Amino acid sequence: MPSPTTRRGLRRAPAAVAALSLLAGGCASVLPPSAREAVGGERFAAYTLEELGELCLDPDRRYVKAVETAPEPPHTAAVFLRAPGDDTEPDRFELMDLEGETTLSGRRTVSGWTPGTAEEVELLACVEGQGADEEIGECTYQDTGYSSTNPTMRTVPVYSQRFTVTVRELATGAPVYERTFELRNEPQEFLGTFGSGICPGSLTNWETTEGGGEESVELPTEIYSVPGGRRVASELWETVEGGA
Repeated sequence: MPSPTTRRGLRRAPAAVAALSLLAGGCASVLPPSAREAVGGERFAAYTLEELGELCLDPDRRYVKAVETAPEPPHTAAVFLRAPGDDTEPDRFELMDLEGETTLSGRRTVSGWTPGTAEEVELLACVEGQGADEEIGECTYQDTGYSSTNPTMRTVPVYSQRFTVTVRELATGAPVYERTFELRNEPQEFLGTFGSGICPGSLTNWETTEGGGEESVELPTEIYSVPGGRRVASELWETVEGGA
């Protein structure tokens, strides 16, 4: 069967034709936001708070249904972080819950930054890791149970990481703030225990046991420095709340 064409003979992808058919039939709501935006224009796009992370991937995209950004702070903001803690974790933008977080100075506390709906968000803040940078240490773990008479030891390198912080108006896409910072969480060595350094615990945290037998999962071979809520709140405070 020949591919569908427009009146001018332009070939149109089957997926796009199906999407247009859904729009024409009043079923636009069943499409993902990116598809609604692509085939129907920005006015068809509708996002949940979590879905706003899709807009971090393309600086030219915006959400026209969002509230207009006030000329002066404080502002509402949706903050997304893309920073896997190791090479087995998903690499995607995830919505951060910063409510109640204090800044690094301890003098300020986040309150009411993120509203209940995407339409109430003024600023979209995207914090993105650039991957492993410089090796700054290593974490040593006991790879088998403590009862083992001959435990296997595993050493995993730890890397610093650079992050870009990009804030823009959600409704218009206009840039508001941009900065790059480096994070170096110097690790401490712990043999299968959790400590105050970056070492995330024993490697048994990545293993699960079901039905009396071990289920094998992928273990990390690299660990990355990742900012916590306090660091992110400090980076964004002046932009969202105003003041130094």
